[in-house]
Amino acid sequence: MARDYIRTDEPAAGLQRLVARFHGHAYDPHRHETYAIGHTLSGAQAFRYRGGERVSFTGQCMVLHPDEIHDGHAGVPEGFVYRMIYVEPWLLREALGGK
Repeated sequence: MARDYIRTDEPAAGLQRLVARFHGHAYDPHRHETYAIGHTLSGAQAFRYRGGERVSFTGQCMVLHPDEIHDGHAGVPEGFVYRMIYVEPWLLREALGGK
């Protein structure tokens, strides 16, 4: 079985990227101060978010809003691999012309 991992890039102004693989339990409930925009590369990523159980399957994307509690675990026995970019809210406001 492949090992779990998290790899991150050097942060850039307002952005942080990662790629990760998990089998079984991935992470406990937590929150981010950023938007988290993810793409499931393989498997299924299951997570509790906004009071419900969600699943992101291979090829699907997800968006988690700042300060929203969520957790993560594999939704299939083979686990999951995903990419995530964390975007500071100010960067989105700037891209939208301050709105």
